[in-house]
Amino acid sequence: MLRNEQPDDEFMCGLCLAEYNDPRALPCLHVYCRQCLDALMARSQNAQMVSCPVCRKPAHVPNCRSAEGFPSDFRTKRLQEWKKNLTPKCRCSVCLSVQVTHICDTCGPLCRECAVKEMAVKTSHKTHRMCMVHVCKQETYQKTETKSMFNSQHMFAVKSKMVEFEVALKAIDEVRDHISKQDKATKDDIKAAFDELKIILQLRQELLLKQVGDLTEKKLHLIDEQKKRITYAHDRVSNYATFLDQATEKKETGELSAFRDVTTAYWCKQSGDHKVLQIEPCEQANIQFYCDDNFKSVIRNIGSVFASAVSPAHCMAEGSGISRATVGQLTDFATVLKTANNKPCEEQTQDVRAFLKQCSGETEFDARIVKREKNKIFFSYCPLEVGRHHLHIQVFGKEISKSPYTVNIQQPFKFQGDFVQEFSGIDQPWGVACTASGRAVVVDHIGWKGVVVFDSCGQVVDKFMDAMRVVNIWSPEGMCYYPTGITVDGEGNILVVDGGINRIQKFTQNGTLLKVVGSAGNEILQFNSPVGIRVNDSGEVYVCDRKNHRIQVLDCNLSFLRTFGHCGPRDGEFVFPRDVAFDSSQNVYVADNGNHRIQVFLPDGTFLRKFGCEGEGRGQFKHLSSICIDMTDHVYVADKMKHCITVFTTGGEVLRVVGGAPGSAPGVLNEPHGIDVSRDGLLYVADTFNKRIQVFR
Repeated sequence: MLRNEQPDDEFMCGLCLAEYNDPRALPCLHVYCRQCLDALMARSQNAQMVSCPVCRKPAHVPNCRSAEGFPSDFRTKRLQEWKKNLTPKCRCSVCLSVQVTHICDTCGPLCRECAVKEMAVKTSHKTHRMCMVHVCKQETYQKTETKSMFNSQHMFAVKSKMVEFEVALKAIDEVRDHISKQDKATKDDIKAAFDELKIILQLRQELLLKQVGDLTEKKLHLIDEQKKRITYAHDRVSNYATFLDQATEKKETGELSAFRDVTTAYWCKQSGDHKVLQIEPCEQANIQFYCDDNFKSVIRNIGSVFASAVSPAHCMAEGSGISRATVGQLTDFATVLKTANNKPCEEQTQDVRAFLKQCSGETEFDARIVKREKNKIFFSYCPLEVGRHHLHIQVFGKEISKSPYTVNIQQPFKFQGDFVQEFSGIDQPWGVACTASGRAVVVDHIGWKGVVVFDSCGQVVDKFMDAMRVVNIWSPEGMCYYPTGITVDGEGNILVVDGGINRIQKFTQNGTLLKVVGSAGNEILQFNSPVGIRVNDSGEVYVCDRKNHRIQVLDCNLSFLRTFGHCGPRDGEFVFPRDVAFDSSQNVYVADNGNHRIQVFLPDGTFLRKFGCEGEGRGQFKHLSSICIDMTDHVYVADKMKHCITVFTTGGEVLRVVGGAPGSAPGVLNEPHGIDVSRDGLLYVADTFNKRIQVFR
């Protein structure tokens, strides 16, 4: 980018005010001479830290206690080399002009016009560093030195302002072009919307006309059938009247009385039949069309055109509801409206929608707007199904930044910490793991029992890997010395980590040895007092290499994959890590004992977040000993010096505490170490100094 300083400022150290000599960069990216940094470190009161003279940000002093430990600023060196080699005959590296006014650390000498173009092309040159220089003619340099120094100050300010205006004009032209393109796009959207409405109205018209035709046909059919019945009855009555007239004329007076009786009976029967016949028309001409006036009003006012400052691509969402939720409980989040310049936009818009959709299905439901406040729109929703969902947030029908979000919807937290039962018969239980079949596999740290397998009722069903209390390097494969951790993989195999002989051993669920790896050291597949061990859903084995202050990751065959972490208090660093666990997204949770915190990483070791600190309070730690996570992503952490198990959300919020004071009564803990949660939600705790396993729900 173009600088607005004096031309020589790019090459001047801020401490000695002279041209850089072996420039070195601090972590804050400010650059100083190497000897100036050496003097600065010598004056620093903190032997481990030095503050930047410009921004005051602290920087860790290299182990060599010399500025040689800070990286060289090669970009400044490259600019110095370009400046040193510049002559009045140097040409612009782009257009070959002789009017060189700037130096780019990547492109080399540039004229003013090419420098402006380079700055405007943000996508490809945004990381280039550029400075302004003066190149005078050799024959006039001495005569005009004073004049050049005077003119350079004013000329640089003028040219910088010209550059600003040129960049502004280019940006205005780009916006103008964008407006023209947006005009065409908006008109196309309107045409497409009304074409769709025409199709919908045409289909509706055809449906209504068909309904009218069907209704008319039905009415005419019924009325025609009625007409036939009445016509038939009319004809019979007419024939009977004719018969009576003829019979009266032919009969003698003496016969009329008897004939009247017969015909009267016949007429009574016929008239009874006629009374059943419906005489009034069975249908009416009441077919009508009704169109709601509100519908006409909607049609007359359909759509709207406006210029909104809200940019969907720059809007974002915040709040817990964009990542996790609980079935049956209201969850909220907020959409933050922003402009195309990524600034807050208080212009409220009605065209905002948020809805959740199952990742594995088509079911979706809307989130409800509960409040509007300045540049934020607040939503809430109440999920009904467990599982992963995609949260779509749309403004003007377009997805906002990072939408759709993945939301993990889980069952309500039901763990109460109630005591269920205890398993005894172990000298010093150090680690516990739950199998898919409901068994508990326990490792005995200093006793002679090795690995003990309990059923769900607390009965011992198997025992293997007896301990050998001899010089640890003599412990044969399949035996243990000081086992410190245990876990079960997806195939039911049992993995045991032994901190006394620095190795990992893998057994079948029946105790048959499959593989042994590890030795003492700090290289690949070497360990220094390893403790916690877990297997993720992909079969990768994570081992807490405690005194090497790192996590080693192995594959399912116990071959090395990668490692992350080293000793230190900063994010991503460890001090004696004790245990590891995984949530449903396969994020890695590490019990960083020496730093009294839980750190969360991606599977590749990228730091995400942390929670916890040293202390006696709720949610604070004194001595982390184990960690596990249940099926609903609740985090259980054992603290042996506080004699308790604390349950957290994945964000570090405390939900429940079990224990808290040492003791031997049921439900009371005494320096718990290993913990694990079964598939049915039971918490198994290795209550180490009470020589038992306790089960809670």
